[in-house]
Amino acid sequence: MSGIIYDSESKPIPNLKIKCKISRDVYYTDLEGKFKFDSKLGEQLIIKYKKHKKLQVTVSTKENYIIRLQSKINKDEIIIIN
Repeated sequence: MSGIIYDSESKPIPNLKIKCKISRDVYYTDLEGKFKFDSKLGEQLIIKYKKHKKLQVTVSTKENYIIRLQSKINKDEIIIIN
């Protein structure tokens, strides 16, 4: 499987840890946010990134994944104080 992981602003995330829940293997994205590794069908990938919601992805027959993480911060709730 291969793919790329983006943050909530559509920027690739370099050196992001990807944990496999079942096999306990750990992989990282490259400097361009891309990853490539072998994984079994049904494996659960756990992806965490600061200020973003944790994401769990189940490996399917799909070969290429485009993953976008969601921000924990609701931009409608941001208050700016001068």
